[in-house]
Amino acid sequence: MRLEPGALYCTWRPQPAPHTMLPIFFGTKGKTTDVARGQFFCPHCRGVRPYLRKKVTNYFTLYFIPLFPTHELSEFITCQVCQASFPTEVLRPTAESRALEVVETVRAQLQSGHAVQTIVAGLLQAGSSREDAAVAIYAAAEGKLTACEHCNLLYVGHLAFCSNCGQRLVPYERRPD
Repeated sequence: MRLEPGALYCTWRPQPAPHTMLPIFFGTKGKTTDVARGQFFCPHCRGVRPYLRKKVTNYFTLYFIPLFPTHELSEFITCQVCQASFPTEVLRPTAESRALEVVETVRAQLQSGHAVQTIVAGLLQAGSSREDAAVAIYAAAEGKLTACEHCNLLYVGHLAFCSNCGQRLVPYERRPD
């Protein structure tokens, strides 16, 4: 090949492809699963509420895909009403949580129109003392009771008529013993 002055020449020879390395992405990621459900006394709501028991497990990931569990990280309880989370120890009842649970149960029964005497009978049958039953009633009713003068039953203060006989209720004033 003869080269002429001032002419442009291009020579191209195929070069071997450089060896490229693809990055490998791996790591770990926590994954939450539901383990159990039930009812518990929620310290945040201060009432008996449904809960979910959840478990967080660490997984090995390859290209952001969880492949297999490596170890369990933690378990916790989530209230289904307020969405607050608690350690699993919250399921172990304390004296305070049991007392508040009784007051909340009594409050619900009073609000639905049950007579105080019926609720006290149920508490006594469940093993409560007469004093504990009285405290629960007054705490749940916030001291505001009404009475039926016809059948001598007591109700929570917001009710207007006796659920037993239909008579109009009057404000209850405790008589001295």
